Formats: sequence, C-alpha cells, structure tokens
Amino acid sequence: MAMRSRTALFVRFREDARRSFAGKVQKTGEGHGGTGDGLVELELVDLDSRPEFITLHDQLRKHLDIVDKRVQRLTDLHAKRLLPGFAEENADEQDEEIQDEAERITKEIHACEVAVRRIPASSDNRVWASMQKTFAADLQNVTLKFRTQQKHYLRNLEKQRDLVNSALIQQKNSQLVMLDDDPTENVNGGFSQEQLLEVQQVDLHLDERNQEIDRIAASIQDLATVMKDMSQLVIEQGTVLDRIDYNIEESQFKTQEATEQLRQAERYQRRGISFAIVMCLLLGCFIMGIIVILKLFS
Repeated sequence: MAMRSRTALFVRFREDARRSFAGKVQKTGEGHGGTGDGLVELELVDLDSRPEFITLHDQLRKHLDIVDKRVQRLTDLHAKRLLPGFAEENADEQDEEIQDEAERITKEIHACEVAVRRIPASSDNRVWASMQKTFAADLQNVTLKFRTQQKHYLRNLEKQRDLVNSALIQQKNSQLVMLDDDPTENVNGGFSQEQLLEVQQVDLHLDERNQEIDRIAASIQDLATVMKDMSQLVIEQGTVLDRIDYNIEESQFKTQEATEQLRQAERYQRRGISFAIVMCLLLGCFIMGIIVILKLFS
C-alpha cells in the first residue's frame, strides 16, 4: 500500500509556529521595556491569577489535614494517659496537655465549619456547590473521628474513675474508722491531722476526675452539634446538586427537541425551494412554448 510522507510538511508547520511564538514574545518584551521582562511578567501574572475556588480549596484542605494530624496526636496522648503506673504529677501534666489539644481541635473544627459555610454555593454555580458538599462531608468525617476518640477515652476514663473511686472511698472509710477508733490522737492533733489531710486530698482528686469527665462530655456534645450542622449542609447541597442535574437533563431534552425542530424546518425549507424551482421551470417551459407558437404563426 502506497503511503505519503508528511514529515516535511510537519517540519514546516513547526518552524512557522516557532517563528510566530518568538515574534509574540519579542513584541511583549519590547512593550515592557526589554526582551525578557515581558515573558517573566506574563508568567507571574499567570501564577498570581489563580481561580478563587482553587485557593479556597487548598486552604480548607490544609486545615482539614491539620485537624486530622491533631486528632491522631490526641489519640496517642489518650493511649499514653490510660496506661497505668504514672505518677500523679505526670498525670496532671498529661491531663492538661490532652485538654489543650482537644480545645485546639475543637476551635479548628469550628473555624473549618465557618469557612465551609462561607463558600458561595448556589444552584447557578455547580463548582462551588460541589466543593461545599465535598468539604462538608470531609469535615463531618473528621469530626466523627474526633468524637469517637473522645467517647472511647471517656469510657475508659470512667472505668478508671470507678476503680480509683472505689479504692479511694475504701481508703477514706478506713481512715475515718481509724479516727473514730483512736479519739486520743484525734484530740492531740498528730496523726489525725494527717488523716484528715489525706481525706481532703481524696475528695479533691475525685472532684478533679468528675470535672475532667464533664469537660469531655461537653466537648462531645459540642461535636455532635457540629456533625448535625454538617449533615444538614451535606443534605442541602445534595438537594442543590440534584436540582442542577435535573436542570441539565431538562436543558438537554429541550435542546434535543429544538434540534429536531430545526431539522424539520430545514427539511420544509428544502422542500419549498425544490417546489419553487419546479414551478419556475414549468413556467419557463410554458412561456417558451408560447414563444415558439407565436413564431410559427407569424
């Protein structure tokens, strides 16, 4: 089978394109005062003129990644805190660190929620609506992960609290019994004062445990509210996207109907032109026949 080589034609087109591009770059550089400055400035303009939704997408993705890493770090802190055998001072430091980390995560989640709600989503812009739905679902997943971790830590903490409380209550009762059995030392203020101080420390420790559990429970309740809001937002955006899909399908159907009508009109138009041509030919034949008859009788 014979084939023609298009290499020479391709090389000629490529050289023409190179010369055309070089001329445009030179004109751009001369317009800005140099041969290379124009190209550099053109590249800078392209880099700076990023679409707004891409910038917002990158920012939200960065914040969600930060939240995810903080949740992972909080999980490690919870596992470390639940290990037995730590001193009380170390436990207090760990509780404070866990509380600070949980507060940071909660603030970051609220900031992401505000940012997601500020996305200008509407039924006219499918890109914004889709992005809002995506980030709302991602934020809901991260919040669910954080809430699940908090609930798991709360359950384990309550188990430890029950064990510690039972031991401390037994210790407190035994100390009170010892105070009742030894009234002389209670009056003299020697060993009895130490016992009373230990009882007060036991009560203080129980109160701290209860306060910590109450804080975690309040944090879980707050996260439940965030998840509910994000679920509602996902449902709303899903409704918007469904409405957009319906409008697109309707537009496609109407466009097909319009195309069919145009084709019918084109067929009618062609038929009209053909009919006019035939009538013109018949009229011409009739006129020529009359002319021939007149010439014969003249």
